[in-house]
Amino acid sequence: ISAISDAIATLESVEGDPTPSAEVLTREVARLLGRSELEFHALDGKYVVTRDGEPATGLSVGERTVITLIHFLEGVSRHDRVSRGNPIVVIDDPVSSLDSNVFMGISTYIWTVATRADVDQLMLLTHNFELFKQWDVQLESLHR
Repeated sequence: ISAISDAIATLESVEGDPTPSAEVLTREVARLLGRSELEFHALDGKYVVTRDGEPATGLSVGERTVITLIHFLEGVSRHDRVSRGNPIVVIDDPVSSLDSNVFMGISTYIWTVATRADVDQLMLLTHNFELFKQWDVQLESLHR
């Protein structure tokens, strides 16, 4: 009990937020969408999203998809592998609601995080044949 109490006290004194920083969301959303009008600010443990300095309302499905994907993959990259092991990641159709010009960036972002984060298994579900084809080629070259 003493060891567990000490471990809890240590964890409670660690500074930082396990969710991605507002800076990461702002930077990666701008990079993947190719435009920088959306910004994220941390406030009371939540995010405030602004568009050109005003509260962002009516985010498109594509914008919401990119934000959710970045948030999720940042959580994967911060996963505690020591106590929990390497994660198994399932991503369902990440490009269906996105413009075709964002497709390659999303695919590359997923590939980079999955290979960098020591993911044990990645299941990528898609209806997009181009995404499937690209991953098929990448996986084939990975096995060489």
